Amino acid sequence: MPISFAYDPATHIVTSVAVGGVTPADSEISHREVLRLRDKHPGMGLLVDMREAEVATDAVGVLAIMDAFFDLVGATVPVAFLNRDEADNPNPMLAETRAFIAGASMRSFTDADEALAWLGPQVRKPSG
Repeated sequence: MPISFAYDPATHIVTSVAVGGVTPADSEISHREVLRLRDKHPGMGLLVDMREAEVATDAVGVLAIMDAFFDLVGATVPVAFLNRDEADNPNPMLAETRAFIAGASMRSFTDADEALAWLGPQVRKPSG
């Protein structure tokens, strides 16, 4: 699968990195991994790095992928998406709109530091 996951216990953030061609089937597998990680690390944040990925779908497919994510995971995980800076790419805006409709906390960024600065305060770190 062209998508990897890493959990950072210091920040309570899971980073997902996609490289190369990403299909809707890859997205479905990654959604199940997010669900597993959410259950293992309640209150976590998710940083999805798509800067090196090629998404093999159109705008309708992006909406379907986001619907599938929210149907499975719900609006329980704050998500920061890292995308390439492409002015003609509507996918980040579509994903944000779908997240808003689902009542989820999700934003798209082109800068990793900005993404982490936004995501960090939304994470509910475990007490103890």
